[in-house]
Amino acid sequence: MTQETEREAFEIYYATRFPLLTVQEQNGMFYCDTQEHYLTWRAATSAADAKYLPVIEKLVEIVNQQAEDDGLWFVAEYASEGYLQKELRLLHAAIEELAAPLLAEKRGV
Repeated sequence: MTQETEREAFEIYYATRFPLLTVQEQNGMFYCDTQEHYLTWRAATSAADAKYLPVIEKLVEIVNQQAEDDGLWFVAEYASEGYLQKELRLLHAAIEELAAPLLAEKRGV
């Protein structure tokens, strides 16, 4: 789960279940009032990770297949072809960046 998604999950979890408790973020780490609350929240975010992991794995598989497709990565003759390739590279990079933490966690890295 990305740090931004984790932050959102954390805020939603606390806002709905513990509206009077304080939650703070410091240097990318989340702190809450009790260890029990943190463990409950962590279990909820782990369940969310497991739910979306197959979708993320499929996206990475598609990106990898497209990376090997010569029909997409030819030398562009026209500006529109170059633009499409540039945007596709950006999309691939974004998917790989967002997927990396989840896939690393799954592999136990």
